[in-house]
Amino acid sequence: MTAAVRLFLLGTALAATTGAAPAFADDEKTRQTLTPLVVTATRTAVDPATVGSSVTVIDGEELRRAGTVFVVDALRRAPGVSFSRTGGPGAATNLRLRGTDDSQTKILIDGVEVNDPASASGAFDLGRLLADDVDRIEVLRGPQSALYGADAMGGVVNIVTRRGLRNGGTGVEGDASAEYGAYRSRRHSAALRGAGERWDGAVSIIDFRTEGFSRLEGGREDDGFTGTQIGLSGGLTLSDQFAIEATGTAARTSADFDPSRKPEAPGENEADSLSGRVTAIATLFDGRVENRTTVSGSRLDRSSKDPTSSFSVRTDFDGRRTGIENQTDITVDGHDDVATIGLSREHEAASIGDAKAPGDPVINTLSADADTTAIFGQYRAGLWDQLYLTAGLRRDDHSAFGADTTWRFTGAWIVPGTGTTLRGSWGTGSKAPSLYQLYHPTYGDADLEVEKSRGWDIGIEQQLLDEALTLGLTWFRNDIRNMLSFDSAASRYRNTARARTEGLEATAKAVPADWLTLQAAYTYLETTDLETGTALPRRPRHTLFAAADVYPLDGTRIGIEASHVGAQVNSASRPTKIRRYTIMGINGNQRLTDAVTAYARLDNVFDVDYQEVDGYATPGRSLYVGLRVAF
Repeated sequence: MTAAVRLFLLGTALAATTGAAPAFADDEKTRQTLTPLVVTATRTAVDPATVGSSVTVIDGEELRRAGTVFVVDALRRAPGVSFSRTGGPGAATNLRLRGTDDSQTKILIDGVEVNDPASASGAFDLGRLLADDVDRIEVLRGPQSALYGADAMGGVVNIVTRRGLRNGGTGVEGDASAEYGAYRSRRHSAALRGAGERWDGAVSIIDFRTEGFSRLEGGREDDGFTGTQIGLSGGLTLSDQFAIEATGTAARTSADFDPSRKPEAPGENEADSLSGRVTAIATLFDGRVENRTTVSGSRLDRSSKDPTSSFSVRTDFDGRRTGIENQTDITVDGHDDVATIGLSREHEAASIGDAKAPGDPVINTLSADADTTAIFGQYRAGLWDQLYLTAGLRRDDHSAFGADTTWRFTGAWIVPGTGTTLRGSWGTGSKAPSLYQLYHPTYGDADLEVEKSRGWDIGIEQQLLDEALTLGLTWFRNDIRNMLSFDSAASRYRNTARARTEGLEATAKAVPADWLTLQAAYTYLETTDLETGTALPRRPRHTLFAAADVYPLDGTRIGIEASHVGAQVNSASRPTKIRRYTIMGINGNQRLTDAVTAYARLDNVFDVDYQEVDGYATPGRSLYVGLRVAF
């Protein structure tokens, strides 16, 4: 097929697919030489060097070595990410990509959307999600509605759990760990994975408990957190043409909080979550066509209890999401040109109820649902083994808002013989108001309009010193209209704002010697409310993450991490400045035997007094120690 024909197909084709990237060895030296494929950027497994979108892959083994507890803390490693947490472990957390709102980022667990239909904005609270069983996290930045529909205006975060064996092959393996430390915290985890010639399976369980500290600054009552998380996955190859795979994650959490800024008030948030999918895969015509049919679902039941409240002592939230999707990938020319087309149908429902006084029954105040039907397509062309282009188009038909079309173009050029990759993307996004914003009897408005965005980025990645050093720089911009905000005077949500976010993302990774690795991610962000001319709240202008891993002896690792977050405005209604802060952590591992490793972690080494949200406390200097066993 000629390049001209492929370019024509690129401009006229439609988009879509999901796949699973293969497992890679956990051996440290192997991981330094292998580059894992990415799935989220094109919904097919591809080499990240050929991707035009801005995507970062966070490796799960790095997180386990560093002792990372929560997924949201792992996301510090990616540029363009900021978050605000109202207190300690398990507290409500808002994640933002490139300055967009937390409700404008789609969160996936093993490809299943878990955004909460019963939350006020439709966002997912990442503050409760534990990181022990993460295989990798793919952070895709920029408008992605052409691939993923609503909730993907700012980007997509795909959390992929572990499957299969570390080194491939067949057999059974597992690991377990126990950790104890500050604030009377304890964390236990165990995982078992197996594979045969035509099957694989995995099960994991994580339990984390802490007595914590007061979430409110200056409080004296400790606010604890408990969380238990279970993961299951498996796959079965029925023949050379047909296979089936399934994944599921369940969690139960309980977090104390101080409602209405009362330091000693006994508030409690409980949550039960469940998500999973079953996918049937048909591979036809000597592998040139792959068809994937997926049935998925997620549910989040939350309960907020405040016995001191004069309005509601208990509020129950029940959010449910189910969907079916069929996507077909067609290899058009060798392995570089792939056409994808997909159809999906999703149902979301929300139920909210209140109990006014202790002993009162919970009375339903909101019960609403909506359906979305979509057709989407993408064409990915590889030209001359150096230029990779994609074009995508999606049509969503929402039961409350009718049809909406979004599109996206990306390109990556690997300049031969230079170690240089140039990439860029341009696309649109949209997000329908949440069921709460539309139908809540007090705060909702059924006449709200869909939020819209248009964004682009352009970047360069340069490898130097025989690939021992990789530098990246990306310039991005997003323009958002019909932005939803809460009108305090009218006690209603309104499409009142237009906003712009723009900035620079810089990354660096170096392996100057076998015993040393270095990495850093920096973001410069400018945000503007175009109606008022002011900066959007809780969007720091500067964020930086830097880490170094040193291997002074065989079996010994010492890690140093530093995070800097610049000053930011707390909220539009409370324009208090949250001051900038820099915190540092030290972690290390010592292999005791081939199977047993001891580790330790010291967070906030210099005991910095800082805040992520005005008035809410953060951990001081904290020491944790543990053992990890592999078998």
